[in-house]
Amino acid sequence: VKLLIECDAVAMLSGWEDSRGAKLEYLLARELALPVLDAETLQPLQSAPVPLVHLHRLRIRWEQAQEPESLLDEAKRITASDRHEDYGHPSQDFARTAQMWTGVLAPRLREGERIMPMDVPLCMIAVKLARQAHRHKRDNLVDIAGYARTAAMIAGDE
Repeated sequence: VKLLIECDAVAMLSGWEDSRGAKLEYLLARELALPVLDAETLQPLQSAPVPLVHLHRLRIRWEQAQEPESLLDEAKRITASDRHEDYGHPSQDFARTAQMWTGVLAPRLREGERIMPMDVPLCMIAVKLARQAHRHKRDNLVDIAGYARTAAMIAGDE
């Protein structure tokens, strides 16, 4: 691909239409407005197909792939997105979660007690229940089932 970008033209060998790589080269050449030639005659390729995919429509994704988003920028984007609609404001979401965790962890809140492995999936189920109470998302239910299975594995039931 790097070399193709540096080319002045592309010459296609006979049967290029059956090669995945050659089709990609052809598509890139078209997007770069490079002349596409027949390799045998070095004349413009006759009856060249019109690509069904247009790379210029993928430009935003390509640019994002070139410059990875920082961890903080990703976190900011995610927390500023539709999560508020899905889960409510963090103060509401976490208030529901805290109320459920208090119930789950009440026996552990005494001096000398420790959070145990079984408490973790129960607390994570509480997070998903709190979010599900705000708004239905299939992801919440799948995660609840997954955490329930991990709890069963910890208990030795599975």
